[in-house]
Amino acid sequence: MNKGGRPKGSINKATAELKALAQEYSEEALDAIVDVLRNGDSHGVKLQAAGMLLDRGFGKPTQMVASDEEAGGLIVTMIERRIVKADN
Repeated sequence: MNKGGRPKGSINKATAELKALAQEYSEEALDAIVDVLRNGDSHGVKLQAAGMLLDRGFGKPTQMVASDEEAGGLIVTMIERRIVKADN
C-alpha cells in the first residue's frame, strides 16, 4: 500500500541539488587532498589524507564480524578506527 510521498530510498530535490553541486567540485577536492598528502605539516595530516584517497579509490575496508556459537550466542568483535596525533 502506497502511503504517498517519495518512493522509499529516493532522495529529495535539495539533496539531489547538493549532490550535483558537490560533484562539480570533486576534481578540485581530490586535488586538495593530494596536496595535503604531499605537503601536509604533520605525519598525522598526511596519513589522514592518504586514507581519504584510498577510501575513495578502493572503498572502505570490509569490517569482519566474528561469532562464537559455542558460547551460546553471537559475540560481535568491534573494530574501531582511531586517529592518533603524531608528534613530528
